[in-house]
Amino acid sequence: MKSTDFVIRSSLEKEDYKKYLFIDMFDFRKIFMIFLISCIVTLSLNYVNHTMSINTIVEYFAIFFGIVMIMRVVQVYSMYYGIAKMYDKGELRGHNIYSFHTDELTIQNSAKNGSVTLKYDIFNSIISTKDFILLYATARQCSVIRKKDVENIDEFLIYLQDKFKKVYRTN
Repeated sequence: MKSTDFVIRSSLEKEDYKKYLFIDMFDFRKIFMIFLISCIVTLSLNYVNHTMSINTIVEYFAIFFGIVMIMRVVQVYSMYYGIAKMYDKGELRGHNIYSFHTDELTIQNSAKNGSVTLKYDIFNSIISTKDFILLYATARQCSVIRKKDVENIDEFLIYLQDKFKKVYRTN
């Protein structure tokens, strides 16, 4: 019999999905990569056009970085629109039950009547934000726990920091 350290019942509202999408899309690591790519593209364009002045570098960088940021916002809203349609149909209105055991996490979904068990060592990252705890099993697979659904949040965050030392971070 597995000992259970924490059991959390969490569900997301429609607006929670939008908050999560913005947090995911504008994570520091992703913004940093966009910044680096913008710098490389800017310097390449200036080199090709033989205009290596500070003014043109700043202009190209601002234009390229601005276009990419606008595209990211449009991408978030288009994803949110699809999620909102699914939510209105009732496909996403279930709740998840997260059972944190000594060395694994079991997630049960009420809408799909399924469950999955994940070992702690496979998690890619655990991110604690103002409203959510994001559990990334891979770079794109994320389970979201609302902090307001956790009864003893301080104790739970300490537990996560102890269990996920290498991959835990705050945002």
